[in-house]
Amino acid sequence: MRLFLFAAAFSLCTTGAYAASFQNGDFEDGPATNSIVFVPRNSTEIAAWEPLKDGVYYFNDDYWQTGSGNNAIYLSDGVRQSGIWQKVDTIAGQHYYGSFLMAGDPTDAADKRVQVRVYEGAGGNPQGIIFKEYYDFKQAGHTAQNMGWTRVFFDFVATSSRTTIEFKSVTENSIKGAVIDGITFGTSPVTQVPLPFALTLFLSGLAGLKTLGRRRG
Repeated sequence: MRLFLFAAAFSLCTTGAYAASFQNGDFEDGPATNSIVFVPRNSTEIAAWEPLKDGVYYFNDDYWQTGSGNNAIYLSDGVRQSGIWQKVDTIAGQHYYGSFLMAGDPTDAADKRVQVRVYEGAGGNPQGIIFKEYYDFKQAGHTAQNMGWTRVFFDFVATSSRTTIEFKSVTENSIKGAVIDGITFGTSPVTQVPLPFALTLFLSGLAGLKTLGRRRG
């Protein structure tokens, strides 16, 4: 419930900030699953996204707690760490801002690392790397029901009309990957909304809708 309220308020605060071609940042449009399902490389089952290497796992909140919405991505194919990418329309010289939620594998005590790369060229075949950064997640104290989802941020200036955004788990000495969810991308800076304010904003919106309904009634 807490994560749902945060996600709703966060969405309200960032409406209009997304690039038109960016899609499915919450991974809600994907294969049917009652728990977790493997999605192979070159698959189009996860709308707008394509897995790297041999594939990734797509899971819902019946399996592990998700960060935003009902589904998330586990960046591993079960044998080695993997990643996922999306190609978006951009304008050369335009500054873009993104963010995503990350967490670790609750069955593994190791901390996790995610690499974000932004580049020209097809996914997994970078040409002209524009941005590259690493993001770390501390696993201690987190479980399948309390994943410890953390939002992190990135930004870059586009150099062409088409740009690939890639998320890859790169934890050393591990076959188990990080998990990601709630990706945002657009031309306006995104800042994290403190939870108390997010709750206030969300509840105020509900109250306003209720009042409007009474007036119309």
